[in-house]
Amino acid sequence: MATWTKAQTYLFIDTSATATPEWARIGKSTTFTLSLNAQTETQDYIEDENPTTSIKNYQPTLPQELRTIEGDDAFDFIFGMFLDRPTGTDAEKTILIVFPKTSATSTYVAWKVGSTVTLKDFDTVAQKVTFDLSLNGTITEGTVTFADGVPTFVADAE
Repeated sequence: MATWTKAQTYLFIDTSATATPEWARIGKSTTFTLSLNAQTETQDYIEDENPTTSIKNYQPTLPQELRTIEGDDAFDFIFGMFLDRPTGTDAEKTILIVFPKTSATSTYVAWKVGSTVTLKDFDTVAQKVTFDLSLNGTITEGTVTFADGVPTFVADAE
């Protein structure tokens, strides 16, 4: 059995304006709490003593507190977004979450998904820029391999 550590989970954001991703690792963040945020529905059936709750879907979010380190690819990209204050589809970016779990082929289990980047605060005292990643649409499950620190994502066969 192994205990997973924070350094074994990788978060990347696609900084490219083209169809070919350019992954910047969000590694200088000081938080990583991926919340699934289950969206539920409760029915209070007359034949049951207690209401029944079912899960309709999930609305995952991943808040971030990125240190203000100029020259870090992720910070430079997010701060550029902060300066531009994008809205609508301009605020939507693809992210890649790589989990420490390896697959049967010794690659890493990963999610590739669109997300809305909701910019929040630029805190010069704490030296952080904060933003939320709201995962959008369908999560593509797959695996990742690394070559020279660059991830290559391969979607699972359907």
